[in-house]
Amino acid sequence: MIKQKIISFLLVSILVLVCYSTISVKSTKESKELLASATAEKKWTLMFYGDGDWNGGWPLTDFLIQCGISSTENIDIVALDDIPDGPAKLWYIDNTSSRILLEEKGEVNMGAYETLRDFINYSKTNYPAERYILNLWDHGNAWEGACIDITNVSGDFDIITMDEMRKALKESGGVDIIGFSACIMGCIESVYELRNYADVYIGSEEMHGIGIEWIQVANILDEYADESTYEISYKIVDLFKENNPYFGKIWIRIFNFFYAFKLGILPYPPALTISAIRTDKICDLVNSIDNYSILLIDNLNLLKKTIRKARLIVDDYPRPMRIMSPMGTQADIIHFVNLVDKLKFRLSLPELHVISEEINNNLDQVVINEYHQVGHRNSNGLSTVSYTHLTLPTKRIV
Repeated sequence: MIKQKIISFLLVSILVLVCYSTISVKSTKESKELLASATAEKKWTLMFYGDGDWNGGWPLTDFLIQCGISSTENIDIVALDDIPDGPAKLWYIDNTSSRILLEEKGEVNMGAYETLRDFINYSKTNYPAERYILNLWDHGNAWEGACIDITNVSGDFDIITMDEMRKALKESGGVDIIGFSACIMGCIESVYELRNYADVYIGSEEMHGIGIEWIQVANILDEYADESTYEISYKIVDLFKENNPYFGKIWIRIFNFFYAFKLGILPYPPALTISAIRTDKICDLVNSIDNYSILLIDNLNLLKKTIRKARLIVDDYPRPMRIMSPMGTQADIIHFVNLVDKLKFRLSLPELHVISEEINNNLDQVVINEYHQVGHRNSNGLSTVSYTHLTLPTKRIV
């Protein structure tokens, strides 16, 4: 995550330390009574995979409790928490916003697919539900995966790759909704990898932040427990919209401006993005993009200058931090396609417009709901890998 996020983590850490003494943990007797009543199948089980095992990481459940999250008659909430040099703990959050320690697991590798698989299996076995939603909380790196662990038992830096994530979901029977409180995970490569093991994929093309909205998801699951998975996902994206106005909150913008000035970095407008994606429609979009790529390669001499210009100005991610900033590794699919689809090519290469329209239509079918702030006004819900070509400048003016 970027420097602007540091202050957010510091503020949250202070909040956790100040309020830690108020966090309630149930007695053994109360825990047994509550857990016995929680075993009946509910509408939803909400699973938090809280990987705080990185420099500066902190317990996610502290934050969950302070924000008042709780299980209800419709939902059970389970969380796996890990921090640097500390034992991982498995928690159940009851209907009074108190956490019940289910198991102290010692040092575990949160970057291992087995840890994620076992957590999902445990949650499903002990808290059965009609539907399941999984939130992965940590750093993300698009198609490379998410959830970094720096102090695992093997002593090596580790991350759950997208292939490992697919394997974990496959071996645990999948979930209905998977969402990421992690950066730049709103990319088509990652969605495609998990297409068979989650009905909806929710992620951000840009840097994500702490993701308090995922705590508020519990309220949506409780209030609209019987609505379809797609309707629930639509409402989750709307949460981000309600909490993050298009032009941002004035006091936050003022604070960020002076904070950026102090650090000598570019004051950037609010740039949150979030989207909910139907995985059952992703193959049509992928196929059209494959055909589009072949068309561009076959006509590179004709399109080279247009492609080069489009890559320089396309909405890409992560956002630039300085006036002369490296280009992002991810680019918005539709913005790029529309930049290349020039009127001047309609006669010389009519297929370009046809397949561009096909990609636009397929994306409309894929995206359940998306939201973006002014800093990414050309975002449309899904990005794709777009490393800078050697013939392009390695930096741009923003």
